[in-house]
Amino acid sequence: METRLYKKEDVIELNEQNVMQIFQDCLMNENTPKENLLEYRFADNPNVPLSKFDYYKLKENKNKLEYLVGQLFYTHNLRDNYVTFTTSVGAVNYKNEAWTKNPNVLYAFYYLTTSQLVISQFTPSGITRIIDTKSTIPTLSPNDPEFAEWSKTHIEQ
Repeated sequence: METRLYKKEDVIELNEQNVMQIFQDCLMNENTPKENLLEYRFADNPNVPLSKFDYYKLKENKNKLEYLVGQLFYTHNLRDNYVTFTTSVGAVNYKNEAWTKNPNVLYAFYYLTTSQLVISQFTPSGITRIIDTKSTIPTLSPNDPEFAEWSKTHIEQ
């Protein structure tokens, strides 16, 4: 399994507050230059809202997003080449508890990770994601009991 060193500031817990903070930070606003605009709609489905992101804000948050996705990989022991993330997998944390019960927060997480190509495709039948596991490195929640030992080899000291 590939190892990667994460910066301390990229190590965050997968929870609603962190996901929505990144989502709000990355949305285009009145101060975003038009050349930074990245419009995204899952599967070109007109029933799913179009999101307008600031490309450079997404890029700034890419490591955090990869770290969050990595927590799901570690939690669910995902090792196949491609994994389908249903709501029951995508919303469950390392304690086998829902980190969110709000589908809008889960959609926000998927929008963010898809726009940065952390996750490869979206299937609009419910909330389902197909993830390329070859490019995702499992990570631990900073609240996981094994985090202290794991971080010695995965977090910049």
